[in-house]
Amino acid sequence: MSRAVLALLLLVINITIAAPIKRDVVYVIATTTVDMQYSQFAALQPTSQIIPTLPVTPTPVVTPSPAATPNIPATSVAESTKGGSFWQQLQQLLGFGESDSSSSAVATPTPVAPNTNAPATVANGRTNGQGHLATVIDTQVVYVTATLSSSAATLLPAVSTGGPSTSVSISVSGPSTSVSISVSGPSTSVSISVSGPSTSVSISVSGSPTSVPISLSAPVISQPAPGGATASSTVETGTSTSTGGSSNGNNNNSSSSSSGGIISIDAAQKVAQEAKGISYSPYTNSGSCKSLSDVTHDFQILQHYSEIRLYSTDCSAIENLLLLMTSGQSLFLGIYNIDTHTITTGLQTIKTAVEGSSLGWNAVNTISIGNERVNNGWSTPADMQTAVNTAKSWLKSNAPNYTGPVVTVDTLVATVNNPQLCQVSDYIAVNCHPFWDGGVEPSNAGPWLQEQILHLRSVCGSSKRILITETGWPTKGDTFGICVPSQENQNLAISSINSVLANDVYMFTTYNDFWKQPGPSNVEQYWGIYGNPAT
Repeated sequence: MSRAVLALLLLVINITIAAPIKRDVVYVIATTTVDMQYSQFAALQPTSQIIPTLPVTPTPVVTPSPAATPNIPATSVAESTKGGSFWQQLQQLLGFGESDSSSSAVATPTPVAPNTNAPATVANGRTNGQGHLATVIDTQVVYVTATLSSSAATLLPAVSTGGPSTSVSISVSGPSTSVSISVSGPSTSVSISVSGPSTSVSISVSGSPTSVPISLSAPVISQPAPGGATASSTVETGTSTSTGGSSNGNNNNSSSSSSGGIISIDAAQKVAQEAKGISYSPYTNSGSCKSLSDVTHDFQILQHYSEIRLYSTDCSAIENLLLLMTSGQSLFLGIYNIDTHTITTGLQTIKTAVEGSSLGWNAVNTISIGNERVNNGWSTPADMQTAVNTAKSWLKSNAPNYTGPVVTVDTLVATVNNPQLCQVSDYIAVNCHPFWDGGVEPSNAGPWLQEQILHLRSVCGSSKRILITETGWPTKGDTFGICVPSQENQNLAISSINSVLANDVYMFTTYNDFWKQPGPSNVEQYWGIYGNPAT
């Protein structure tokens, strides 16, 4: 086959999968990295403890025996008359190898040689290797970028390599090109398939849970540019051990998607108002800033909540809300990014708005720096301590009349996995969503959340208050585990949560956020308790 034909048939498959993966599925994802370089794979042995930025040393690849390698039809692979290993033949077929001679068909491949050029470290889903990258990382986002070549008469063999109790394979076929990657530990496997003209992708993972502790996090969200302001990612997995779908491994669930009776929307909205507060985003459906008129309309809902959470200082949201609030209400204010310039300018914006209001600093109950940054892998606990200290120092010098708490907000799971976060803030502020556990009945959302708080308390101690700064349930999107997005299930979850934790939670969120991307399980836009916004 000529190089020109191969070039015309070059297929670049770029798969980005961002979805929470739970229980035993997560262990494989969390502890195995596959680097695809010119179709050579290196399987890395799981480490005993996984931290997102911890370097992982690759284990030498075990060469499979020829008997384990699939046979190839006589016309399937063209071999250079120079000879060489199967890898060289495959590289030439893919357009990477050099050959100035004619070709002839081979019937079987040469056994796979170990990849000695495997990357030495893995950090935040990237490697220091060259070439094409397929990475499965602990942040539960899978990046696969492969360059493959095929034709109607071509069927590439499966190629597999593996470390101890670990295997990786890739198979490529013709017009309906498919690629499969499997990674298996003891009784565990992972596969990815991609098929041709109407390319489809599927991932299946099976195997028994491992007993090795793991670290889970919400799907990675692209970090905003310094100074930018967007609302939170709103998602977290509810698991911090390999057994069960919660931070402490307990799972008080049954298998149906909803239970506990039907609660009307009006009743659920009334129950929601019993919560300590609610989050609010001052953005229109297109992502522009809401006007004072828009905020005034929204305040018909917000007036029923004693505390309102904002994630950033943009859109004049602080000024607009202070104009509308009563003396019995207060703001949980946020600065989204943590570079020094953003912190200081954000605090100045807060000071100007608050001191220009008749309500003054009494209208601010908390100032938060960052949201889910450790969970998303953007920052370390030490980074967050520095950011909080920067804010406290600025406030002490420039806004001495503010004597309230300064915190950072992260997910409950990230805080359990990084106990240093317990000490960063004046109190412990965490986001926790029963939906992302994947195994919680909406009618049991409140007791489940209570268990997570108790587990967090066992990690952080009893000296500090714990506030759940986001919790709720989506109304639309894809099912996650047994958790089904629906209006009825949101009603049930809200009722369950507020029946036991009303004084300790902020509901998420006021309206559906169509300015966001659909996100994991296509639910990111549909957490609004009061439906669609007016604008």
